[in-house]
Amino acid sequence: MLALANEFGTSVTSTSVRYVGLDIRPSLVVKWSASGYQWKWLSATTRLANYRKTIEEPSRIVPGSATARALSGEAPPSEGFFQTGTTASAWFPFVSGGSWRDVILIEQSVALGKFGVITLIYPDSGDFLENNR
Repeated sequence: MLALANEFGTSVTSTSVRYVGLDIRPSLVVKWSASGYQWKWLSATTRLANYRKTIEEPSRIVPGSATARALSGEAPPSEGFFQTGTTASAWFPFVSGGSWRDVILIEQSVALGKFGVITLIYPDSGDFLENNR
């Protein structure tokens, strides 16, 4: 997201929402403030696959994850964002760990200073629908 935001001279937040809205790949963006969850935006493909309800309690964020690190105020790597692998069960309360819906995801988070954190989540390979076929 940072590269696209820099390329087009737009904010990370607006770039993330626009990217997810274009449905270039199945993805979602979650906005966090210092006090917790604020909002999320899902791509059409993500909605169609019924991956809609995400965690909203900061206490459910996996310790050491990209989002947890960004929210903690840790200095990001040279790329400017944190990235970790995760699973659908870590982000979607209705997905059971190890089930066929528990796909591997990439979690990228960017600290926005006093404006909180933006988290982009997308499947490591393929899409959410491939697991529903």
